[in-house]
Parts: sequence; structure tokens; C-alpha cells
Amino acid sequence: IQRWLAQGNTYLEVAEDVFEQGDLLSAHQILVEGADNAQGAFMSVLKRSNSEEAKQGMLQLVNLYAQWTQVKLDQGDAMHALWAACHGLNVHPTHKVLLNLSEEARAAMPAATNSDCATMRTLTP
Repeated sequence: IQRWLAQGNTYLEVAEDVFEQGDLLSAHQILVEGADNAQGAFMSVLKRSNSEEAKQGMLQLVNLYAQWTQVKLDQGDAMHALWAACHGLNVHPTHKVLLNLSEEARAAMPAATNSDCATMRTLTP
């Protein structure tokens, strides 16, 4: 369990660094895609125990999506903001901050744009 927790926390740190370098897609992949990722590490722990640390890791993961969404909105990039929000909402569908940010991103996009999260998650930033 400790190895998975350490792995998940390391992936969170790496994802933050990768995002700060401007690579949203790779940061996202480190969090939730591929054979090894932060979400998988924390979920492996949660399948075996009611670990508060793993729960906090999952919350931190979702909060990273909220942070990235806000950064993209601040940069005037509503499309990528919504993309990030939708991926975060895929992990935690009722996260209030992400729900609010996703609506803010939708409002900043052209009216004809398909802003459905199912569609947004299929796009590559």
C-alpha cells in the first residue's frame, strides 16, 4: 500500500511539473491514462483499505484539474479549460469548483461549439 501511495504522490508532482512546462496532454496522461498513473495507484490502495491518504490523493488529483482549468481560463483558452474540466469531472462528477469552471469555460466558447463533456474528452489538446 505504501508503494502505491508513494507512486500516486510522485505522479501528482510530475504531472504538475509537466503542466507548468506547458504540456496539458502529457500531464493528464500522467494522472489518469496508461499502465501506471496517479489515479490507478490511489484506486489500488482504496480497493484494499479505507486509506485517508489515498482519498486525499484522489482529491488532489481532481483539484489539479480545477487548477489547470482556471489557468487555461486565465489565459483565454476556453477550449482547453473545458477539456481539463471535463476530464476532472470524469473522475469526480460532482466537484463543485470544476462544475462552475466548466460552465465558465462553456460561456466563453463560441455558441456553435459542441461543449458536451463526452465530446470534449475525445479531443486532443
